[in-house]
Amino acid sequence: MTIIVKIKDDQLAARKAGDTVKAANLTFLLGQLSQKKEPTDQDAIDLILSTVKSTKAAYKDGLPVSVVYDIEVMQSYLPQELTDDEIVDFLDKARDNGDKITKAHMGKINMFAKSQGKLVNNSVASLILQTYL
Repeated sequence: MTIIVKIKDDQLAARKAGDTVKAANLTFLLGQLSQKKEPTDQDAIDLILSTVKSTKAAYKDGLPVSVVYDIEVMQSYLPQELTDDEIVDFLDKARDNGDKITKAHMGKINMFAKSQGKLVNNSVASLILQTYL
């Protein structure tokens, strides 16, 4: 099941259950995605990431409880992130295969994550990568 289909199904279920906050969040996401001709799961992921980032930036003094719930609802549709161990294993294998580890491996980490259907926390990956340079 695609992320977009899951959002649609969950939006309908939230409306039926009377969870107006969740339904509103999912309606927002679907409305934004409908502006694209043929939205993809990657479009949904990008939208969620940018929405969460801008929402967090808007509340510099701390997030209200209602906003925390909004963010949790949206983030529940994101793929898992690569773990630190997965990043280390990837870099270890690259080094063991004779690759010289460089800053360019950030792109390779991101490609590896996509191949696994996961996301990368770039700040964490960058810190791990620094230990190999």
